[in-house]
Amino acid sequence: MPKFAIIGSGAAGSLTAWRLRQHFPDAQIVVFERDNKIGGRASTVPFAGEIVEVGGTLLHSSNRILSDLAAELDLGHSTSPVALGDMDASLAIWDGKKFLFRASTKGASFLLNLVRRYGLGNLRRFRRIAVTNITAWSGIYTLQDSGRIFNGPADILNALGLQDTITSSFRDIAYAGGVSPRVMDELAMGVLRNMYNQDPEISGFAGTVGLAGAGLAGGSLFSIAAGNAALFSGALERIGADVRLGTEVVEVTADRSVITADGSSEAFDAVVLAAPAEFAGIRGPGLDRVTDNGYQTVHVTLIAGLVDPAYFGTRTVPGSVFTTKAAEFKSIGRVGFSAEHNVAIYKIFSADAVETALLGRLFSSVLDTHALVWQAYPKMTVDPTLHSFTAAPGIYTVNVLEAVMSTLETEAVAGWSVADLLARDFSHKPARNLAETSSGQNPAA
Repeated sequence: MPKFAIIGSGAAGSLTAWRLRQHFPDAQIVVFERDNKIGGRASTVPFAGEIVEVGGTLLHSSNRILSDLAAELDLGHSTSPVALGDMDASLAIWDGKKFLFRASTKGASFLLNLVRRYGLGNLRRFRRIAVTNITAWSGIYTLQDSGRIFNGPADILNALGLQDTITSSFRDIAYAGGVSPRVMDELAMGVLRNMYNQDPEISGFAGTVGLAGAGLAGGSLFSIAAGNAALFSGALERIGADVRLGTEVVEVTADRSVITADGSSEAFDAVVLAAPAEFAGIRGPGLDRVTDNGYQTVHVTLIAGLVDPAYFGTRTVPGSVFTTKAAEFKSIGRVGFSAEHNVAIYKIFSADAVETALLGRLFSSVLDTHALVWQAYPKMTVDPTLHSFTAAPGIYTVNVLEAVMSTLETEAVAGWSVADLLARDFSHKPARNLAETSSGQNPAA
């Protein structure tokens, strides 16, 4: 009975475990999670009497792995509003002084207003870029179904014909496709600042995935009614993984032993690091590899209160406000309603902590606040260094795909790929003796 260790219980770790169970029905799969909850960056928090999703908020209907997992686990969807929409069915782009664009997202009026501001030809060319690249990316599922093995992100991009999308910025690709500066400086800027806290200078592939996440490549957006982290806790429970919460791994040795903070050591046939190496702080062969350009800091502020229209110089406030570079924050949007306080709940994305003075100008009444900060995803720059999934013999790193793109689905794709790679490598090696590796009955056996 083989024995595998996975470090991290987010999308990357959970989907690695899910796929490994398909390859090894009788394997012992141990998942180490230093937090006290499953889900990684897919996270909810209790706030103002409600449960609010704060990370990994939306999934797209083209996300086949996570959509299939949700169906397998019978997890209901909480349908998200239409593309670029919000709970109030209105969207605006704010430049720090005035609204450059504002429209209801209901019906044909939204498209009509987009055409008036940006031009039909521009919008078609803009959408074509997203559709072309997302269609190419969707070929990953056919390749994985056929048994194709990938050694790393470079292999994936080359197989899908997307290698050139990371050697130019999204802005340059859009300009080459005939998209106007106004579209890039307003619509694209607003979408990417809201989604990734980054601008159109990010790499081309990351930008097009951002467009798809905003609904510009078609399809629909959704979340899991029980919270997106339920995908990952449900997956690990279904496969009978041995999940060890509150257990910090500090080192992985060359002979694939996992050493935890309490000094205990356990031997495995293979070890998968499914958390960003930059923050895991784990010693081990090949685990010192970092994303050369660093991670993007994201500040999230939840507010239960009343937005003051006077801040925007209007009588009413749109449900979602995207911004350009001159604004004091990246975006603000209504994400729920607090029955406890009888007011809306808003989420603000910003590059820095939101100061009390800004809240005082932006809100006429603040009844509750909650601030979070984390390194949400890499700075997805042009021409990043692409590492292999294999850090050392029998030791794998899933998150190297984040240099190209960081979403829950792309992490799932990476986890799936690592599991397939591990299965191929393991088929050429004898498993450790059962007496050496078994620390208890496998609940899935």
